[in-house]
Amino acid sequence: MTMLSDHDPYSTVLSLRHGHMNTVVCMAFLTSGKYLASRGDDSTLVIWDINKGTIASRWHMTGAMLSICWDTNSDARVFCGTQDGRALVLHDIMNKHLVDDVLTGLTASVYVIAVCATSGDVALSLGPEVHLVKAHSPSVYVTFKILPRPTVPREDPVDDARDNHIHATALQFLQGNRRIVVAYLNHGVICWDVKTDTQLWEIHQEDYYTSGHFALSPDRLRIVVSNLNHGIRLYHLGDSRPLSTIPVSVPADSNHILNVVFLGSSQVIASGSLVGEVKLWEANTGECLQTLHHNGNVPCSCLLCLISTFTSQESWSKPFV
Repeated sequence: MTMLSDHDPYSTVLSLRHGHMNTVVCMAFLTSGKYLASRGDDSTLVIWDINKGTIASRWHMTGAMLSICWDTNSDARVFCGTQDGRALVLHDIMNKHLVDDVLTGLTASVYVIAVCATSGDVALSLGPEVHLVKAHSPSVYVTFKILPRPTVPREDPVDDARDNHIHATALQFLQGNRRIVVAYLNHGVICWDVKTDTQLWEIHQEDYYTSGHFALSPDRLRIVVSNLNHGIRLYHLGDSRPLSTIPVSVPADSNHILNVVFLGSSQVIASGSLVGEVKLWEANTGECLQTLHHNGNVPCSCLLCLISTFTSQESWSKPFV
């Protein structure tokens, strides 16, 4: 069992301040860890130089951003999704003139973005649809496929009027760009074969359908899923029977999606919370190994491979490494 001893806990090494005028609600690290992109409720996108602890560039957007994702094949390209239906490509984070719209043919909120590390393909959670996008030219990205809508049956004898709209909350490519795993708010987690449009496997919860976020283990053998009802569950990839459950309390009226990630060798899971802290859990037993605190009792829904959290009183990021 992997434990965090008193001699090697995670601790704050850098605080990034004065980038936003309001709550920070979305963050993404460049794979190398050199840059961190953060967006706030002030419609500002900030690129931080982590090595220097300074702002590398700041972008003032016209609409509220819902999602950001780095291109894993470029140190300078960022994809952004807005609430008013624009998916944007920032080709160079230092050049504000090199911005293009992704051509999807649909105007809807862009909730989540994922990039395939091998092919450079992009996945967008666009309204009720999941679009797969390719680079048609160096500056033009175009939808080449729309995934089928989930066909997971809904059986809710307690409340037939329960929300059943289709909304993807998390995306991740698998086996290059051959497969993609999608978490749907009301329809569980589904792995799609991109070529054939078939469902290869699904995690269809027995007593709830409000999936929030998921993460695949580095060895791609397990998946951890958070939800808006009962907390966090760990599964073998492709198996709906949970290996363990971490009972994170989530109020019934909450609509916060709390991110989860695997740390290190997949024996530790990190999760956000609704009480202003990040929890580190032993994956197999659900034992809490460490709590990362910060000032401010607000949801910590932004959680990255290097953990970050925020406060609405004074927006700042605290990477724990």
